[in-house]
Amino acid sequence: MYESMDEPAWTWKDPGAARALPDGLALGYRLIKELDPNHPVTLNHAPRNTVETLRKYNACTDAVSVDIYPIVPPDILHIYGLIADGRHGDLRNQTPSCVGEYVDKMRAVAGPDRPVWMVLQGFAWADLDAETKIKSSVVYPTYEMTRYMAWQSVIHRCNGIIYWGTHTLDEGSDCWRGIVRTIRELADLHDVLVADEAPVELELAYDELGFSIDVGVEVSVRDAGGYRYILAANSSIDPAGVAFRGVALPDGDIEVLGEDRTVAVTGGSFHDTFTGLAVHIYRAKR
Repeated sequence: MYESMDEPAWTWKDPGAARALPDGLALGYRLIKELDPNHPVTLNHAPRNTVETLRKYNACTDAVSVDIYPIVPPDILHIYGLIADGRHGDLRNQTPSCVGEYVDKMRAVAGPDRPVWMVLQGFAWADLDAETKIKSSVVYPTYEMTRYMAWQSVIHRCNGIIYWGTHTLDEGSDCWRGIVRTIRELADLHDVLVADEAPVELELAYDELGFSIDVGVEVSVRDAGGYRYILAANSSIDPAGVAFRGVALPDGDIEVLGEDRTVAVTGGSFHDTFTGLAVHIYRAKR
C-alpha cells in the first residue's frame, strides 16, 4: 500500500489547524492511482477531530486508519503527539478499551465502502525521545494489552491492523514477542477474521464480584470452516465472571483456543471467568 500524509487534519499544539487540506491530497491520490492502480492508498488520522471533518478526506484514500497508543505513563506530559495533559486519545475513556471506540468512530468516518485499519501501539512513549526517556517512566504494552487491543479491534469490525513504533524495540524483548505472538494468532485465524457475524443474539449475565460493569465483555460470533467461534474480550481492567446464554450450540465441551482447556455448554449456555483485559476465543463444531 501507499500511505498518504499522516494525520492531515490535525496539527500538534495547534489542533484546530489542518496540516493539509483535502483538495490537494485528492489530487495526489488521483495521480497515484493513475501511476499504480494495483495498490491501495491509505490515509491515517490522529485520534482527534470530528467525524464530519475527517469525512472530507475520504476522497483522498481507499482505506481509512487511525493511530491510537493509549499506554502512556502519567509522568510523560511533554512529547510530540500527546495532548498537554499527557493523553494521546481525546475520548473520555483512556484505558486500552478506547481502541474499540476509535474503530467505531472511524467506521462512521469511512462509511460502508471503505475499510478501516487500526494502527496500534508497538513502542513505549519514552523511547521516542532521549531526554524524555531519561526523565520519565518507560512503559511498554504488555502481551495481554497487545492481544486485547487487537482482538477488540476485530470484535468492533476493523479490516486490518498495523503496528507503529516497532523500530524502537529490540527483537526478543517482551513487547516485541507479544506483538509477534498476537500477529501469529490473528494470522492462524484469518478465515474467522473475515467471516460475517453469525445470526446469534447472546445474553451475558455477570457474577457479583464487587465491581461495576460498564461495557463489560464484548463479543462477536463468527462461523467459519464448520466451526462456531465466539470471540470475547473483557473491556475492564477488573475481573469478571460471565454466563453466556443463547449460544445456539448443543450440550458438550467447547474448546478455548490457546488455553489447553474446555468449557461445558449446558442448555445453550456456558460460564467462564476473565481477568482484566482478558480475551477468550471459543470454538465448537457446528
